[in-house]
Amino acid sequence: MNLLRPQIEAVTNNLIDNILSGPAEFDFHDDFAFPLPVIIIAGMLGVPEVDLERFKHWSDIQVAAMGAEDPSRYEEDQIEFFGYMHSHLMSRRSDVAAGVDVPEDLLTLIASGSDADGQLLSEADAQSVLMQLLVGGNETTTSLITNLLWRLLESPNQWQAMQEDATLIEPAIEESLRFDPPVLGLYRSTTRDVSLHDVLIPKGSKVFINYAAANRDSALFNDPNRFDITRSTRERKRHMSFGLGTHFCLGAPMARLETEIAFQAIMQRLPNLTLIGPGQRIAPFFLWGRRKLPVQS
Repeated sequence: MNLLRPQIEAVTNNLIDNILSGPAEFDFHDDFAFPLPVIIIAGMLGVPEVDLERFKHWSDIQVAAMGAEDPSRYEEDQIEFFGYMHSHLMSRRSDVAAGVDVPEDLLTLIASGSDADGQLLSEADAQSVLMQLLVGGNETTTSLITNLLWRLLESPNQWQAMQEDATLIEPAIEESLRFDPPVLGLYRSTTRDVSLHDVLIPKGSKVFINYAAANRDSALFNDPNRFDITRSTRERKRHMSFGLGTHFCLGAPMARLETEIAFQAIMQRLPNLTLIGPGQRIAPFFLWGRRKLPVQS
């Protein structure tokens, strides 16, 4: 994972260069937290730099459609995006099959991926993985970065504490994940009748697993409704924001690394950031983050 550190640092500093060359008031989401993970995941998926603006647009569309009352209005963009990614995938598969020297990136890994019998993943499965990586590798990390800055600037004493002690970055990331999980919860479908705590959940039911509620459990967290970057190691490691066991988020190390590098640079180069307002939350009800976060440098 640390092999990606130089690339993430370069993108981070380039974004901050652009911020410093612009107006003092800017939108932290649009100018930093959104482009950083998108640029990184696009590179890992082999998206050419010339297509990056379209890729960022499509990424935004995917999230907007998930929370829309009428997702059909995004259908044209989604069809265009699916077609682009399918062509991208099949081109890489052809290169792999022909023995062409290809980049050792996620796209190659997915394009050449096979099952236990040695059969290539179906086109549908491979494309599904690509789409999951897109949303999971960018929107949730965007929300983690944005939420953390939002809470720190709302609590200047904690922001100042991080300025004075960079070792608080890691605890601050974990506290943000606990306090403001980018994914509030996800659904599971029951394949049979289930009896849980004397309640029958019928086969075929949708069950919403509420991570955010678990993260505010007073039996596990002292004063759970308080944002506190100095929580004990025992407390801050007990949040459920990346899932658990076989359902643990595979992108967790990447999200943590990107956020760590982002805040190392932000504290050094944008130490005087102030919050102009709470901004706006993103639309999908099961996600939690700021769609807009106006700040001043």
